[in-house]
Amino acid sequence: MSVEEKNLSKKSKTAKSSIVLYVVAIIVAIIGVASLVTNVMVFRTTIASYVAQEAQGATAAQVSAASKQLISSQLLPAIFNSIGVYCGIAFVLVGAGIINDKISKGLKLLSKDELVTEIAKVSIPEKNIEKTEKEENIKEVETV
Repeated sequence: MSVEEKNLSKKSKTAKSSIVLYVVAIIVAIIGVASLVTNVMVFRTTIASYVAQEAQGATAAQVSAASKQLISSQLLPAIFNSIGVYCGIAFVLVGAGIINDKISKGLKLLSKDELVTEIAKVSIPEKNIEKTEKEENIKEVETV
């Protein structure tokens, strides 16, 4: 590897804070999948209990009607809740990581010399303002 390639590989690294955001997003997504699986398992257990009740005397039509109601009242809201909340949080974290990475790369592009010149440009007008105020005060004192 040449020196330029080494410098390029150093510059292309992602920020540590962005990596942390990506890892947290992955963890949140895994928790969302686990929540989704848990909700489906709870639904299956509930349906199994209704099927067991059918063996005890409930009709197949009653079990079928109950399972249709459970799909709309228990399963679908649980699925949408898991997907919406956990995937939404994961996408926000990934977006924050991307934005953080771009901002940190932009700040790395500014060298110390450029920062010093920018600071000097900003501080020069302030000194001029102070000088003009002092000159005005001196003129006022002379007229009095």
